[in-house]
Amino acid sequence: MNKTATLILCLVLVFSFACKRTAVEDPDVSPVTTFEYVVEGSANPSIIEVYGDGYTRDTCEIVIKVSDNVGNPVTGRTVYLEQFHMEDFELGLFSRVDYGFFDGDTTAITAIRTTNALGIVKLVYWGPLTIGSQYGVVLRAMIAKDEQTQEDVTQPYDYIHITFFDARD
Repeated sequence: MNKTATLILCLVLVFSFACKRTAVEDPDVSPVTTFEYVVEGSANPSIIEVYGDGYTRDTCEIVIKVSDNVGNPVTGRTVYLEQFHMEDFELGLFSRVDYGFFDGDTTAITAIRTTNALGIVKLVYWGPLTIGSQYGVVLRAMIAKDEQTQEDVTQPYDYIHITFFDARD
């Protein structure tokens, strides 16, 4: 009888502490970011064919989404795009190039656009006419500081890689 009473007492003690709950607050699950805004860019397709015939250019659609640090779209922000030589970029160098242009304007080697009501900028990138030593371009989509188009790497940005494919191969 003594063993049964001891066993029951142990079970009561174990389950009484196991069921006791204390108020613990759930941790904040919002993303942590050092920027007020987040920039996400993409190219579709990310491979452009270069025909080498001197007059045919392939295109891709560039989409840039700007959101606040909890994911809400940001309207009316100015986004600045510029293009860099891909090989130099991979070496840590930032050599601006003019391989292609934006939205059909052959002089637009950079672009400045404002986000719409969904926090999105869409534009078309036109690839090069011929392929030389370059095998691609890197676009930097960056929020312009103080609504200006000056380069400021303290502002949020994203890199978009576009590869050139020689269509004659």
